[in-house]
Amino acid sequence: MTHTATICSKCSVGCSVTQWQRRGQLVRVTSHENDEIDEGWICDRGRFDYTDVNDPARLRTPTIRGTRSTWSDAITAVAVGIKGKGAKLGVSLPQDITNEEAFLFRRLLDGPLKGAKVKMHGRSAIPAPAGPTMRIKEIDDARVIVIVASDIETDVPIIDLRVKKAVSKRSAKLIVVYPDGVDLDRNPQTVHIRNQKGAAAAEVRKLASHELLTNPGGPVAILFGDGHGSEDINDLAKACGDLAEKVGGKEMPLYRATNERGALAAGVARWDKLDGVDALLSWGPPPTAGVPRSVKFIAAWDHLPRAGYEKAVVLPATTFAERQGSYTNVEGLVQFLRPPIPVRSPLKDGWEVLCELAIALGVKVDYAGMTLLLFVVLTATAYTVWFERVALGRIQRRPGPNRVGPFGLMQLAADGVKLAFKESFVPEKTDKVLYVAAPAIAVAAAFLAWAVIPIGLWYNVQYWIADVNVGILVVFAVSALNVYAIVIGGYASNNKYSLLGGLRSAAQLISYEMSLGLALVPTFMIVGSLRLRDIVEYTVHWGPYVGPIPLIIFTPVGFIIYLISAVAETNRAPFDLPEAEQELIGGFLTEYSGLKFVMYYLAEYVNMITVSALAALLFFGGWFLWVVPPVFAFLLKVVLFLFLYIWLRGTFPRLRYDMLMRLGWKVLLPLAMLNVIVTAIILVAVEG
Repeated sequence: MTHTATICSKCSVGCSVTQWQRRGQLVRVTSHENDEIDEGWICDRGRFDYTDVNDPARLRTPTIRGTRSTWSDAITAVAVGIKGKGAKLGVSLPQDITNEEAFLFRRLLDGPLKGAKVKMHGRSAIPAPAGPTMRIKEIDDARVIVIVASDIETDVPIIDLRVKKAVSKRSAKLIVVYPDGVDLDRNPQTVHIRNQKGAAAAEVRKLASHELLTNPGGPVAILFGDGHGSEDINDLAKACGDLAEKVGGKEMPLYRATNERGALAAGVARWDKLDGVDALLSWGPPPTAGVPRSVKFIAAWDHLPRAGYEKAVVLPATTFAERQGSYTNVEGLVQFLRPPIPVRSPLKDGWEVLCELAIALGVKVDYAGMTLLLFVVLTATAYTVWFERVALGRIQRRPGPNRVGPFGLMQLAADGVKLAFKESFVPEKTDKVLYVAAPAIAVAAAFLAWAVIPIGLWYNVQYWIADVNVGILVVFAVSALNVYAIVIGGYASNNKYSLLGGLRSAAQLISYEMSLGLALVPTFMIVGSLRLRDIVEYTVHWGPYVGPIPLIIFTPVGFIIYLISAVAETNRAPFDLPEAEQELIGGFLTEYSGLKFVMYYLAEYVNMITVSALAALLFFGGWFLWVVPPVFAFLLKVVLFLFLYIWLRGTFPRLRYDMLMRLGWKVLLPLAMLNVIVTAIILVAVEG
């Protein structure tokens, strides 16, 4: 059984929870303390309302009028049925739509679905806030709490507990404006003003002169709902705002739907009536008021079968336990979801379905894939070269590149143009096929390793190509091809120095591969997974915006072994013996020039970025770094490791070959094996 810290999807509070899964089934939901939001509390709805995730009747494949279909045909049928309907199209949105899905859906509403009537399931009528609102934690310090047009025990249960704590533990005064009895009435000190439905605003305007508010003695909190549609919400919001201004208080609109505030910001959380529409796109549960009688075409995007779906085009949906993205909670805090259960074929992520639907409707959309990742890695490689030259210049008390462009940044472009047009010499009696293939193998292996390296989750993009459950083994397997590229290049060049450099490289890489792999085994033993994303998420015990626990704390010896072995595996100084210019002229690179030389050069720096990325993922929490956005946090950690490799090159002399081999076989390998044994003993002792 594995567990994942994520965010509850049952209301707008956004409590931190831990979801437990076993064999693809969600088996438990427990609290996960976040003092800013829930203080470790969880309501019954959040704890027990999850059985639909495991429902054996869950929808898994698309259907058209009850007949199984392909995704392509079903999405095409949906597009044909809803395109160009204008105001004759109705859309019912789920309350837990993510910010990323809302962003994509807004593009459809601004384009082919323009004019459609939209209603969000379970939302309040409260408009988007005009400015900053009160934070949940601030309720604790309030001296007077005013609750208007909301039964907070039902609407926002954890805020209800916060209010009760402020009243019972901190002697806050409580005023409730609500027509019916509420659980807060059990406190005899509660001032309950029972207004007529629709008259809450009038009662709020009288409160400025109330004895508890004329001299509150500290902060005043004003929490207001919409009376579940019974109040004139614009008038009530203005009345609460005026009251807050008069008494020096802060207000908090009590949105009900999970991501209502995020959907409002995206412009999709509308309150339209669906009467009279000809076509209906029902995303999530059917509309609360039922399907309008005028509807002739229904497209349902849901995870459970429901009455009427046999005549509709049905797209299977993911549940909250499989969804990626983020929610914006009632106070405006954006929180990222980490699904405990992966999306398995034939299901698709919500953002992916929206992208395919957009394409079927004629909207051009894009999401992360190999093109973006190649751009990122190529750009990072280029500026790693610039960074290295500048850093080495400073270490050696010289300016480094500073002539071409600002700060020498265009020096890379100048070098690239020079190498692209430089004549490429091919020595006599070379094996021309292998001579050309070797650098291509090197650069291909370097880039292929990035297919399974996750950079992060952010907005509508997941920054990886393949989320493989043995991702680290894929990286090792692909990276091992670099040995063949170097040996083949040395052999095919028909040069004794090249051949000797290739043979040295083979011995070096094979020697240090074992130490490198064993250095990571304790990490896999602790986490219980070879999936890189699982390893990153295991480190986060308090959420990405409070702070991860880096695994280096548990495996410091493994990290040191990995660091040394990684330098050797990338042929970087002080382990750059395969291309030692003082001994071998240029090693396996001696006979290479032009673009073929560039490919080897590029592969070396991509490999350097790869081992830096793995160090960040396996030992330092990956893309999690408090309030830093995920992708930037990941890049920051990678840059720090790159600087470490550059610093080593500028300060340490090259080792002798016998010292290199002795370090690998007699020191690092036994130490790595001992580290595995000790970690296993500790884990058995701790876990019993």
